Amino acid sequence: MTEIDVRKRTFVDTETTGLIHFVNGVHSIAIFAETEDGRTGQFRSKVRPFTGELPCPVCKGKLATNPPPEGHIFGCYLCRDSGMLLDLVNPEAMEISGTTKEELDTFPSPHDVVDQIKKFLRAYVNPFNKEDKAFWYGFSARFDQDFLRSLFAKCGDDYFGSWWWTPPIDIASLAAEAMEKVRPSMLNAKLVTVCGQAGLTVDPGEAHDAMYDTKLCRRLHRVVRPERGAAQCPTSE
Repeated sequence: MTEIDVRKRTFVDTETTGLIHFVNGVHSIAIFAETEDGRTGQFRSKVRPFTGELPCPVCKGKLATNPPPEGHIFGCYLCRDSGMLLDLVNPEAMEISGTTKEELDTFPSPHDVVDQIKKFLRAYVNPFNKEDKAFWYGFSARFDQDFLRSLFAKCGDDYFGSWWWTPPIDIASLAAEAMEKVRPSMLNAKLVTVCGQAGLTVDPGEAHDAMYDTKLCRRLHRVVRPERGAAQCPTSE
């Protein structure tokens, strides 16, 4: 059995324009990377959603004139058979993040951001070695991973799996297990509430900032799984 010499972790958070990864898009992302040999690094960026001006890299617009068989919702999950990439923007989602439509238009292009993410990850992972990947940690981790995977796909990159092991490790689930006895008294299971229950100091005004949430999630992980946190990885932020 092959064992990992140096475990690599990335705590990841995204802010999105809605709740459905093949309908909405990413507008902010943060990654905190750490390794057992003491290296840490941070990446954060805003992202401009797709506006319907670029052709879909998967179906290349063919399904717009040749629809899928009856009974299929979408033949192409990226563009929903329109042939063009368009991330719908939910006003409620933007209100939560405090981001305006005008601000979205000024953010870096998704292609540039994906290139920057890969450049950042290369300091930790060799994408050409199938045994060298990072573990993905997050709060409701599958949500963020699905969105980032879709972002890579929309940019024509099919090698998202070269960077991360699957499945992602969900700190929300780890926290739920650790808080079984007190869950009935908790208002909800959101990140801020769970961190408060864990005794962490939280600034509600900073919530839904991608990097703040990423670091908060990292701190929470050290509380609910101390044997996996401070004892084996660096604790400095």
